[in-house]
Amino acid sequence: MAIEFADAKLVEELNLAVVMPHGYNGYYTDSVSGLKIYSYLTEELFPYLDQLFHFSQKPAERYLAGLSMEGYGAFKLGLRQKNRYGKVYSLSGALDIGALYEEGFKRVQQFLPLFGDKDDFLNSENNLLKLVTEQAAQEVSTEFIMTCGRQDFLFENNNVFLRRNAGTVAFALSRL
Repeated sequence: MAIEFADAKLVEELNLAVVMPHGYNGYYTDSVSGLKIYSYLTEELFPYLDQLFHFSQKPAERYLAGLSMEGYGAFKLGLRQKNRYGKVYSLSGALDIGALYEEGFKRVQQFLPLFGDKDDFLNSENNLLKLVTEQAAQEVSTEFIMTCGRQDFLFENNNVFLRRNAGTVAFALSRL
């Protein structure tokens, strides 16, 4: 059975694999409440797919992308698996989770089962700002690309993330 979607021909012509795992509203995180999405992706799914399809192991031929909470997840995977990917894309990503804790009760209720309280989050490997700071002195060949529309509620979050990390890791922001 052929894959039927608009870009199937392009994917076939480029010999490209597109893998889109469901994030279960979990930010590709091993949550404090037990769901281990990050471990599943990095220890089970990706190695299984590499073995099954013989994906290239060259970083220049491996890209990672995610939308919104998975944009955050893509950056986290790219930062924690240093130099595994040539480019990592965040499309309207929730990149500064620490700042999002300040949005109020509803947001905090979403984050508590995932990351714990704000202090737990800020001191964890889930904090992208912490990961970037830790890698600032290391050689990182991965290029991180952020895209966010000007009308998106996460636009300022992306801008602040970019400003706070200028000159540390190769970040670029595309404003739509």
